[in-house]
Amino acid sequence: MRTHQTIRRLRENAGMSQGELAIQLQLLGMNVSQPWVSGMELGKIRLTPEMLPYIAMVLNVTPNDLVGWDEFVRQHRS
Repeated sequence: MRTHQTIRRLRENAGMSQGELAIQLQLLGMNVSQPWVSGMELGKIRLTPEMLPYIAMVLNVTPNDLVGWDEFVRQHRS
């Protein structure tokens, strides 16, 4: 699963709207809006490594959970 799809799934599982995610990210200092979240979840906006810890914090997961590093390693080491 791609990072933007994972973020959408985690946001929906948390019962959070795109607007709520944007507001929580704004409170952490990110200059984003609901349309930005929508574009990001559609894969139209590229995330930078600096953004991942903030998104992870709001979604109560780790940055690793967002990018699926553990899953990647499991698939490629076996």
